[in-house]
Amino acid sequence: PILYFYIAKCYENIEKTDQAIYYYEKVIEYIPKFKLAYINLVKLLIKEENFKKANRKMQTAYKLFKRNYLICYYYAYS
Repeated sequence: PILYFYIAKCYENIEKTDQAIYYYEKVIEYIPKFKLAYINLVKLLIKEENFKKANRKMQTAYKLFKRNYLICYYYAYS
């Protein structure tokens, strides 16, 4: 499952956003407490102007990681 994170990063780096989103979601499916996957996923969703989905993902992340400042930042931003 951690390999999915690196695949998502590769897709993100070559601006294949749909594939990156797919793999970040796979990471979260297998490792629900992977903070960086949530953060990267939400950044891409915001970039794609998919604010509703970004907000839903951040709500979940906020419940898991209330004390993480990046989670709080992107939750407010989404």
